[in-house]
Amino acid sequence: MICPMEKILVSACLLGEKTKYDGGDNLVEELKGLLEFFELVPFCPEIEGGLPCPRVPAERKGNWVINKDGVDVTEQYREGAEKALRLCKLLGIELAILKQGSPSCGSKEIYDGYFRDRKIAGKGVTAALLSGNGVRVMDEEEAIAFLNKKVEWQKTHKEIVEKKLEAKAEKERKAAERKAKLEAKRSSFRGKKTGGKGYGSHGRSSHQGERKFSSRGRKPYGAKRPYKGKKESE
Repeated sequence: MICPMEKILVSACLLGEKTKYDGGDNLVEELKGLLEFFELVPFCPEIEGGLPCPRVPAERKGNWVINKDGVDVTEQYREGAEKALRLCKLLGIELAILKQGSPSCGSKEIYDGYFRDRKIAGKGVTAALLSGNGVRVMDEEEAIAFLNKKVEWQKTHKEIVEKKLEAKAEKERKAAERKAKLEAKRSSFRGKKTGGKGYGSHGRSSHQGERKFSSRGRKPYGAKRPYKGKKESE
């Protein structure tokens, strides 16, 4: 039975999907290495919340998200966050890799809300909702470090398994050698027992070819004995 791979939610733009506000992506090639260990579930909160691509850039300001034109898009960002949480619960996802700095996905820093290319400590709407509901959130740099540790662990684990298999094979080889030596010794012992004096290989007496003698006077069986009748009268 093949066990299903653990699923990870990933910002779609990090996997090369054109979901960025300007119609581009934020592809991180290294993250594709995660496919060896996990099933990646691409997700873009802005798109899922109903915003177009491309779209006017937006930044979070307090509990609100306002785009550069001054339009309040908080509801769309909240809708995208709620969908992300529902998807994680549905698929049993416990880890999300989200784009740092995004008003949706930033997990440590976000832009300050004044569109002056300045970041402050804070979380995006989706990152805050997921982490507040037990989903571990990390950015792309943390994900690369996480992947490297995973690869290193797998390499170490593989080496340990290989050493155990080699030790097992060596133990079985030595056991086979001991068994072969014991069998050879037994065969040698049986050969000495049947090849010397006593019983031959056919189970016959080694004295079978010799003439048998009676117990009296060691005369051969079948020899004529002197007549012991009455003496003739004189």
